[in-house]
Amino acid sequence: MPSRLPTLDAARGILADAIDDDTAGVHPRGEVWLRGEVLPALRTITKHPNGFDLLLPGWTLVGEICELVDAPRAAARAYGRALAFMPGSGELREVRDAAHEAARDAVPGPITDAAELLAVGRATAALAKVARLRTVEGVLARARAQGARGDVEATLRAWESLARTTGPVRLELADWFYLPGAVFDAPRFWRALARVVPRLARGSVFSHADGVRDAFDPHREPPPVRVARATWRRVADVHRRRTERA
Repeated sequence: MPSRLPTLDAARGILADAIDDDTAGVHPRGEVWLRGEVLPALRTITKHPNGFDLLLPGWTLVGEICELVDAPRAAARAYGRALAFMPGSGELREVRDAAHEAARDAVPGPITDAAELLAVGRATAALAKVARLRTVEGVLARARAQGARGDVEATLRAWESLARTTGPVRLELADWFYLPGAVFDAPRFWRALARVVPRLARGSVFSHADGVRDAFDPHREPPPVRVARATWRRVADVHRRRTERA
């Protein structure tokens, strides 16, 4: 995160672009984008009365991102901040209440707790929750926490550990959102992912460097698992060769 907040003009530009892209701006290294650009821009705008027009959609976007990375409690808080700028919005109130309900219905446990901690920038605390888990879901949660901490080597080791697990693997948007750029560009990551492809569950998400508009659509029926795995196999091979040449 930058040591200084952006200027008002820069903050307005950051938020305008983010709001225009909607959640398509949630991409690999997305956590760096959120904490390094969007949240500092919101802090700058908050200090300037003539920037309040962006606070409602800005905090709404943060809430949507938190929902996409499986953190409904954090989403509800963000929607609550948005409501402060339009308290009469029944639609936004319904969205916030739905997030509260999702948080109440979430399966309690360390993975759920870690997701909420990651959404508010507490990566070390999140890692402490899942560091000893050895299930597929636990290893993925550990990779997310290590990624959010910026620990490239530990993140790569977690993905290599995932390749040695057994059983189905469902990749979610959060697995890409917290992925460091150096991991995305490492041949070791793509080799590990290639070993996981035969076990990928239907509906697994692939997020690419240009965003997830085409790769993640919660309203679109996922392709048959055979087709999805074939696509993932080709994608992993392309990226492995790309990174090996770099």
